Amino acid sequence: MKKAATWIAVLSGVIAAIAMLAMGIGVYHMDEDLIRITAYIVLPCLALLYIAALVLRFSPSNCPHCGRHIPTDAVYCPYCGKEIHRDVK
Repeated sequence: MKKAATWIAVLSGVIAAIAMLAMGIGVYHMDEDLIRITAYIVLPCLALLYIAALVLRFSPSNCPHCGRHIPTDAVYCPYCGKEIHRDVK
């Protein structure tokens, strides 16, 4: 599920960035149709990006010691009691 959410976030972010670039070109040339069309593309992409970010943020992770699902912000595993070391990125 995390892989799918990551791919959706990346693809919708790239599509939104390209559409915003096209929207900027439409604003520069004062082309209302291009602005409207790109807005219809950007808004759903941003909504997908937001939903994918929520899925990634609140999806459970696994304990590296016992493999059971634990909360994302857990410091210690509630099942085996061992400390969870998070990689800082």
